[in-house]
Amino acid sequence: MNQVTIIGASAVGLITARECASRGIQTTVLEEHNTVGKFGKCTGLYSYKGRKLIRAEHQHLALNDLYGGVVKAGSQEIVIRRRTPQAAVFNREEFDVACARDAQNAGARILLSQPATAIKHDFVYHTTTPNANHPSLVLVGADGAQSFTAKSLGFPSIPDNKFVLAWEAEYEGANIEDEKLVDVILDPVNFPGFFAWSVPTSRNSVKIGFGTSRKTNLRPSITTLLARPDVKNTLAKAVKKREFAALIPLAVRTQTQKQNCLLVGDAAGQVKATTGGGVVFGGLCAHLAASSVADYFDGKALDYETRWRAKYEKPLKTHASLRRLYNSLDENLLHAGMTLARLGGFSHFAQKTADMDFVFS
Repeated sequence: MNQVTIIGASAVGLITARECASRGIQTTVLEEHNTVGKFGKCTGLYSYKGRKLIRAEHQHLALNDLYGGVVKAGSQEIVIRRRTPQAAVFNREEFDVACARDAQNAGARILLSQPATAIKHDFVYHTTTPNANHPSLVLVGADGAQSFTAKSLGFPSIPDNKFVLAWEAEYEGANIEDEKLVDVILDPVNFPGFFAWSVPTSRNSVKIGFGTSRKTNLRPSITTLLARPDVKNTLAKAVKKREFAALIPLAVRTQTQKQNCLLVGDAAGQVKATTGGGVVFGGLCAHLAASSVADYFDGKALDYETRWRAKYEKPLKTHASLRRLYNSLDENLLHAGMTLARLGGFSHFAQKTADMDFVFS
């Protein structure tokens, strides 16, 4: 019998596995696919500070260091640029593989091609896969926004209106004005509930995408984004290498622990509602999940829910409040706000104080 079974071998599940195993806990990860990770379905943009906090820096795998960004709305722009790199963009699949290697080096066992088909709970958790039953004293669901673990064990769902649908394509041979800056495109008409982006991965390659709360038909928004003059110029001679669409939760699940079952990462909704980024806060909560489990095996109460909310619910609520504020703006109010921000020296203020993960720290 395992002490801990983790369902899902993407970055947050693997960080949870590493942290559990490094504490001497017998840990097994079940992954439905024949390889770990999200198959690149992620922009892969993570802050230096955040990666250091979750102990998953892997800087040798970085494709490009980023110093800031250009916020665009209509004809207005605000440039935020720091003197040192603030983030790096990764090949997400390679990042996940590195997290898997870390987990295995710590002693975790990773079983591939083992999709969970049923979960039952009596005195222990029985996770059934096509060829085996995996009993464990603690179960961790790290299986994404549409978590099978959460559904199977009756966790309250994240409301449908708290998801956005994201689309992204990666291009090579692009004409990039400044490969050290990300473009953030604010357009509540064409990308309602979220924004569009252009993230350089090198001097001539770029990831371009958007998120939208209008999930029925992505094609009009794709057409609009690719028709923007700045995007057309960037992609004039570029070749598309891949594209994907994915759901992103923008709300924390109201319950993330049921007895000895814990949810982490996207499964828990531990995602920044401003950007949809989930690796840093998911990874931080993974650390707390592991320390809670370790204390449990030392005879203490399993209090993951209390611990992670005490430490990280407030910053996640700040991101959610900023998301609600932005979503309340129509085009006119947004452009007026951009004007006030430029005149009020927001660029200088953000350069000095802004934090990708903890907003203004």
